[in-house]
Amino acid sequence: MSKRVDARGLACPQPVVLTLKARAGAEEVTTIVDNRAAVENVTRLARSKGRCVEVVEKEDGIYLTIAGTGAPAGPAVTEHVVGCPTAGAA
Repeated sequence: MSKRVDARGLACPQPVVLTLKARAGAEEVTTIVDNRAAVENVTRLARSKGRCVEVVEKEDGIYLTIAGTGAPAGPAVTEHVVGCPTAGAA
């Protein structure tokens, strides 16, 4: 089964949390984001779970397709989030 997560406009770590929830019972998850921090964080999540990630930039967002099976290649990563600027930060 394939699932899609639209995480555009969401602040960290929401894209990661939504992607993690969508992975339950899904062979493939496509998460759509609109910022580089979310791309890095969702990619890191997928790789920590032993998944492959394909990143495609389109006009309406950045699409991260997570697929594959297997165990993490190294030690499990329980939490690792790149800091995100706040809405009011310059």
